Order: sequence, then structure tokens, then C-alpha cells
Amino acid sequence: MNRETVMKGSLTALSPMTEADQTKFCVWLQSDELRSLIDDPRVPGIEDQMNWFKRVQQPDRKFFSLITVPDGKLVGNCGFVDIDTATKEATLRITIGNPDYLGKGLGSEAVSLLVHYGFESMSLQRILLKVLSTNTRAIRTYEKAGFVPESEETKEGKAIVTMSLLKTARP
Repeated sequence: MNRETVMKGSLTALSPMTEADQTKFCVWLQSDELRSLIDDPRVPGIEDQMNWFKRVQQPDRKFFSLITVPDGKLVGNCGFVDIDTATKEATLRITIGNPDYLGKGLGSEAVSLLVHYGFESMSLQRILLKVLSTNTRAIRTYEKAGFVPESEETKEGKAIVTMSLLKTARP
């Protein structure tokens, strides 16, 4: 599959998200394993997914499809929400939806690409993220990228850790 890329690493690339990608995202979000790793208990149908796709086209969001290198296989999505141009902050989001690609380093590289994109292309000064405290694999990935815990809250019975990375504190 030959797709345009915005940023490319050795394992993954950020590609413009398409409407066609939403069907696969919707299927992945039906998985109990994936649902256990995210803080949103709702299981979206295709209409919900298409509404989400429309929402991420708004100026306070910037999302990409995550594809493999070199074959261009769609494996997830990632990007930023709550982009605040005044404070130069945004919240990072990433989902590896294809279970065959979990634990293979794609998430680590994608986070690194996103951090670079956020600081260099979007002129962000601070990137935040939220992660379930039970998602230890993701927390290790974020810590490796330089994120540090800031706070913890409970939402619908789940402990959620907020982490951040300052542009000046990048490893």
C-alpha cells in the first residue's frame, strides 16, 4: 500500500488519516483487549467512528494514521487533541489497534515521531497525555520518551495518570 507520509521512522510513519481508515479503527475498537487499555468505556459503531473522524478535522486537533514501514500497513492512529495555540500545549493520543503489532516497538517510535512533530512543526512547548495506571507498557514507552507523571485521577473507577513533556526537557 503506497500512502503519503508526513514523518517516517524505521518502523512506522505518520500518514494523513482518511475516511476509509475509519472502518478498520472501528473494528479494532470492538476488541476487549484494546478496550482494557483505554479510558473510554463506550464501544463505537461506524457512525460514531465517522463522527469522531469529522471531529478530528477541527483546528484544535491533529491526527494521523499510523502505518508500518516499508509496507504501509495501517496499524493504528495517533495525534493531538486540545491543541492550545496560546499556551502552546496539546494532549498526545495514540492507539495501536492491530494486535499483531503490539510489543514490537511501533508505539515507542510513533510517540517519538509525534513528539518531534509537536515540538518542531506545531511549535508546542508542552505535550500532555493521559494513560490508565494499569497500562504499564504504555507508561514505560512514555517515560522512555521523557514524559514524567504529573497527577492521577479516577474516572469511572479507573485510575488515570497525566504525564507531560516540556520541549526544554526532551531527552
